[in-house]
Amino acid sequence: MKTFVAVKYVADYRGAEYPPAPLKLLQAIIASTKDRHMDVLKCLEAQTPVIHAVEPIAHYEVERYVINNDERLAHNNSGTKKRETVRVFSDEATQVVYEYDLPETLTPEFSAAIAEVHTLGRAGDWVFAAVRPEMPSGKAPSRY
Repeated sequence: MKTFVAVKYVADYRGAEYPPAPLKLLQAIIASTKDRHMDVLKCLEAQTPVIHAVEPIAHYEVERYVINNDERLAHNNSGTKKRETVRVFSDEATQVVYEYDLPETLTPEFSAAIAEVHTLGRAGDWVFAAVRPEMPSGKAPSRY
């Protein structure tokens, strides 16, 4: 049965790749639920989902330096340039959709696992995520 995971970022997205790889979704499920949904994780890890994603309305890079503020410690990466990519979205209801083919018996457990996901990407990339029985409506996202 086709099952869709609809993801909306609360603010911008600062992850390295866009859309986030399916492995990032699996990591988010594990981080949020620990090992409570192993049947779902085993099913998901054996699949490559179709990913639908809207294009960001803005994309920019920020470069910054981190100083060594403790002379007693040797910091290998202090004073080096850090590059951060920021993507900003329009106010779409859904920005990324993962399309999986799951057995119908796993749908309730999958929904419970996805409902606990709050971060997808870096630590500040907060999301609302939900399982939908059909492709969410709205602006037609690109297919990856």
